[in-house]
Amino acid sequence: MDPIVSFIVPVYNGEKYLKECIDSLLSQTVKELEVIIVDDGSTDSSGKIAENFAEADARVHMLHQENSGVSVARNKGMEIASGEWLCFVDADDILHKCYIETLMVYQKYDVVFSGYSEFYDFCQEAKSLYKETELYNKEDFKYIRKIGLNRDLANGKYKLLKISTPWAKLFKRNIIRENGLHFPKGIVTGEDLLFNLQYFE
Repeated sequence: MDPIVSFIVPVYNGEKYLKECIDSLLSQTVKELEVIIVDDGSTDSSGKIAENFAEADARVHMLHQENSGVSVARNKGMEIASGEWLCFVDADDILHKCYIETLMVYQKYDVVFSGYSEFYDFCQEAKSLYKETELYNKEDFKYIRKIGLNRDLANGKYKLLKISTPWAKLFKRNIIRENGLHFPKGIVTGEDLLFNLQYFE
């Protein structure tokens, strides 16, 4: 039976938070999941940490590659993902145990955005960015695509939508596969926004 969700975790020298990150994924109340970790040529202990999880839990899949960038790592994870939904997670992200269960309430939609909090080593207070539940239709996404790179236009009801990141979202795998979507290689910044805009289209 295929998992409901595939977590795709690109890692480059992420040893500081990686164990806590993976623990949070495996501790989800929804157990039908897989965790795909792509080590992007890390020079710290990230690869070993991930391998230990893969040895201990069959839901964890470990891939290694020479340092090629986050886009290549995410694309490689997408190639083997088998979940109905894809959830991109960075190595310093930590998910609440009910994260997937909560977002599955909205699984009839094509993409689901979640709220999030930012935390910093040097700051006790975390900045939380949450909104009441809102539904967006095709016209909304036409506007979201229009504002794209112009963040000054992202005001009003779209202000707190994190349009440019792949994290804090669920994407349908079949939409990605059927349209041949991928993260563009060779772009240092903005590659995730380009992927999102392709998906929204």
